[in-house]
Amino acid sequence: MTRRSRTAAHYHTPRTKAGKHAATGVGQPPKSPRAGMNKTEERFADHLDTWMTAGYISAWWFEPMSWKLADATRYMPDFLTQHADGALHVYEVKAAKGRDYMTTPDAWVKLKIAAEQMPYPLTVAWQTKDAHWHTEQLN
Repeated sequence: MTRRSRTAAHYHTPRTKAGKHAATGVGQPPKSPRAGMNKTEERFADHLDTWMTAGYISAWWFEPMSWKLADATRYMPDFLTQHADGALHVYEVKAAKGRDYMTTPDAWVKLKIAAEQMPYPLTVAWQTKDAHWHTEQLN
């Protein structure tokens, strides 16, 4: 008899009699809010957590939506934040290149088009080697 390998989520998430996870009511364990993040995005999520603690924002979401820019072209922002006054703000996290950020030409075009179409402020954020976060608002 072979044993199936199980993840930690299988051991720590209670199941109903039907075999579904109690937290979600479906057959998959609940998704971690940081699942799928790269290291730069994880550091920005930590930064957003400090903003929440300070009361600057009330909530944040990772890759919460997909924005249709044109036929067969979509943009998925990295973060959506809700400020204490209820205003929404979109953040795109990029890797640093010296004191600036890196992006490919096609990604830059998508960002500019999204900034024109999106009803929320769109800001690029990057962290330099001195651990400071820098931002550039595109709209």
